[in-house]
Amino acid sequence: MTRIIVLFAICFLAVSDIRVFGQFSADGAPYNDDEEKSGAVYSEVVQTGWSETFRENLKKAMSGDVEAQYETGMAYKYGIDVERSSSEAFKWLKAAALKEHVQACVELGDMFEDSSGIERNYEEAFKWYKIAADKGSAYATACMARLYYFGLGVRQDFQKALMYNKIAAENGDKYGQQALAVMYYVGDGTKQDYAAAAKWFAKAAEQGIASSQYWLSIMYFNGYGVKEDVSKASDYLYRSANNGYADAQYRAGYTIEYSYDDDDSMRTAAKWYEKAASQGHVDASFKLGKMYCEGRGVRQDYGECLKWIEFAADNENTEAQYMLALMYVSGTAGVSNRKEAIRLLEQVVETGLGSDARDREASDLLESLKNR
Repeated sequence: MTRIIVLFAICFLAVSDIRVFGQFSADGAPYNDDEEKSGAVYSEVVQTGWSETFRENLKKAMSGDVEAQYETGMAYKYGIDVERSSSEAFKWLKAAALKEHVQACVELGDMFEDSSGIERNYEEAFKWYKIAADKGSAYATACMARLYYFGLGVRQDFQKALMYNKIAAENGDKYGQQALAVMYYVGDGTKQDYAAAAKWFAKAAEQGIASSQYWLSIMYFNGYGVKEDVSKASDYLYRSANNGYADAQYRAGYTIEYSYDDDDSMRTAAKWYEKAASQGHVDASFKLGKMYCEGRGVRQDYGECLKWIEFAADNENTEAQYMLALMYVSGTAGVSNRKEAIRLLEQVVETGLGSDARDREASDLLESLKNR
């Protein structure tokens, strides 16, 4: 089956308070200003519905047990057996991190980078990732690489990003493998090397990274760094699509739509477009809206057509803007809007439709509407 696969830009992937104590002691354990009241405070805050495990962990955490502090922080972060609380999560994770608990340092770094309940601070994120990385966390090493790559909290440095991604990748971290593959693919911090990119995309793909599966499908289709193999390209494409990667879902729908013309294939294409569109994929939204307009693969529905075409047009899809302008001119879907049609056509004429004939057609229509 003919596969039409187009490269897209890729980026790194790269996440009611119950206040028990508010400060930290020298060893990192949270404490109350009045230590003699700690037992009473613990009794007062124990809530009905807390599991016995959480209660025991909290009690141990308050006594300075580092693993219990980490587990208590995670319980608060994800709402496990207790009401979720970012402030409590941060407090207990920091208590454990101050004792250099590796995973607590990682979680604290994530919270600072993602602004998960706290103010974003890339410098702090880098600090905690480095502590964890120095203690052997491959994931934290990949996080350091990401910050170096984008220059977040540190001076941008592709060489250091490459170095730390290599360390993370070689130690089995799937995100480091993905990021390293991208750097080889693009040629950031190193000579472009498709074979190396394919190698690391494959390792990340086998660990379930859907975006790596997608990019590996592109490499097999085009023969970049690997022997061209349409069968493997198709396999990785559908693995990625089934794992929820929107670009792969769009490409699956596109491939089917332009390879077959029977009704069953059109229905399958529409389903893939809908999966991608539901994740905000702009091109898939346009394709799905067009299918609703034409009644191909789905029941004709101008309301659905208008919804998806408008979304794509609002997100600067030129084809969607042109189609929507035509709908406003003709009154398709029961809407007519000359002013909006002119605005859209002005954008289309400025951007272009990819061929001189279509560009002239849009320009002529625009002039006609302005002269009415």
